[in-house]
Amino acid sequence: MKIKGLVLAMALLLLVGCTPKEEVVDPAVIEAGGSSDGIARLQIWTTEQPEFFTALARQYVASLGATNLRFKVVSFTDRDELETFLADYLPTENGPDVIYIDGDWVARNTHKLMPAEGDESFNPVNFRNTFVQSAQQLLVRDEKIWGVPLGVDSLGLFYNDAHIQDRLPSRNLPGQTWEEFQTDVIALTKTDNSFSRFAFAAAALGRLDNVTYGFEILENIFLQSGVSFFTADGTEINFDKIQGSRNGRSENFGEEALDFFTSFADDRFRHYTWNEFVAPANQSWADYTEFLKGNVSMVFGYTRDFARLKAMRAELQQKRQTVIPEGDIRVSFLPQMQDPRTTPTRQVVAKVHSLVVPQTSEFPEAAWGFLKFAINKDNLQTWHEKTQLPTPRVDMLTDQEATPYIGVFVRQAKFAEGVTSPIDKSLIAEALAASVENVQSRKWSVLQGLQRAALTLNTYWRNWQIKQREITN
Repeated sequence: MKIKGLVLAMALLLLVGCTPKEEVVDPAVIEAGGSSDGIARLQIWTTEQPEFFTALARQYVASLGATNLRFKVVSFTDRDELETFLADYLPTENGPDVIYIDGDWVARNTHKLMPAEGDESFNPVNFRNTFVQSAQQLLVRDEKIWGVPLGVDSLGLFYNDAHIQDRLPSRNLPGQTWEEFQTDVIALTKTDNSFSRFAFAAAALGRLDNVTYGFEILENIFLQSGVSFFTADGTEINFDKIQGSRNGRSENFGEEALDFFTSFADDRFRHYTWNEFVAPANQSWADYTEFLKGNVSMVFGYTRDFARLKAMRAELQQKRQTVIPEGDIRVSFLPQMQDPRTTPTRQVVAKVHSLVVPQTSEFPEAAWGFLKFAINKDNLQTWHEKTQLPTPRVDMLTDQEATPYIGVFVRQAKFAEGVTSPIDKSLIAEALAASVENVQSRKWSVLQGLQRAALTLNTYWRNWQIKQREITN
């Protein structure tokens, strides 16, 4: 996330006037809570489903029979806007009492949050018995519960079934391993004399500037290759230093992972299938558009991207664009470095959608009561139906597996892993994007690209720590 500073905040504060209490409001009308009249007023800040949270808060208040408790839902456009306002308001009395945010933010900001306290039945042991491992990894730290999960998502592979049936006659699905995926790419790619050199590109992969989830794909390849962003103690970026032995030879695992990722956009490889001309750089969902037009066989995405693909397809049809049949859009598991048919489990990075209570909440008991109410089965099922996000509760996963287009993501939710770092992943993505660009232009080697990115991030991390010590002192 890039901090936008006070300019955005001040601009938004001038946009609209006050909105009646207990209704969904714009962040422009954030106001202090307080209880000077004996009424506890709590704010829920969210980037999605404000109506759901409004209804859920009313149900919670009704379940208590409380007459002195009010909730207001403040809705933000996206995570960047939410985090901008959190930076300004979280330390103040005008800040939120409940925040809907990603689990990776929770894991690196526990110093700003209020853990669950005073309830012997709501403890880390019971939490681990109830929720999937990624929720445990990101929300339970130092044997304290810092938030609750509402949904768990992970990256899957959307593919054009007609292309698979026509060009992969030996099977009806994309390969389960990255090695098989490479073979599929060779079979699916068709070259021509066009500017991009591809009549059909097999997959949107290998670049970070024109692949919607380029960084997320690379992050998953890192995970499967045994590469972490930071050292275990969180002191420095080390994805350029992880060494090991594989197949009897010494390797730099980070270098191998980045080399594999960029190879799909490198014309020196047989599985070359992507370049800067297939889809415009830095244009939202450009790879999805080419997929829907039938020019790309496979793209990567999350659970709710199937609905996005349907909506984009309808928009293209309205513009009289030729699009693939909706029935040809299918989804498969994320490919793996190790064959899942012979290894215990698959590895995928989880996105854990969570609720937390900040330290500055004036009413932490009421706020935590709301969080516990939110994760009962009925409420989590309603959330799933509204968002399509796989449930974080292990005992609810089986029932959701049968849902078309969602079953793959539900099954991945069981074993998806919570991956975090002391700094925002968007900063890591920016540093790696600059390196990938220079690797692709052949100005740097893959190892040089990794080392330059690590240097940039470690310099940022050291400077940030110095500033924090100065503030503390």
